[in-house]
Amino acid sequence: MKREALYMDAKKPDSAMTINLRALRVALIIAAVYLAIFHYQHTFTVWRWENNPHQRSAIVDSLLSRYDIVGMSRDEILSLLGSCDYSDESHLCYSLGSARGWLSIDLEQLELHLKDGIVTDYSIIRY
Repeated sequence: MKREALYMDAKKPDSAMTINLRALRVALIIAAVYLAIFHYQHTFTVWRWENNPHQRSAIVDSLLSRYDIVGMSRDEILSLLGSCDYSDESHLCYSLGSARGWLSIDLEQLELHLKDGIVTDYSIIRY
């Protein structure tokens, strides 16, 4: 009988350890969901760029890392990003909405610098 009792006690999980493991599992699930949502909200798509102009600042980094903007023609940029907020011979400017950061009251703008109709450089301007 004593051997069976010892064997049964050894199989019983410690209640504090069980609670900690459950809490860890819940925390990991919440973290995974948060990361998936964050990734989704910060990934560039043409649809998101065109339909959420006030949230472009959240996806501009994804745009710049996915596409080699420098070297693209004016027509390629307009095909990818749609009409711009301001343009002249040497610039295309797209409003990005509120600047990135926790409590930003500034706005940001993506400015593409053109030479002979080809993007030579870009900058993100805060104003």
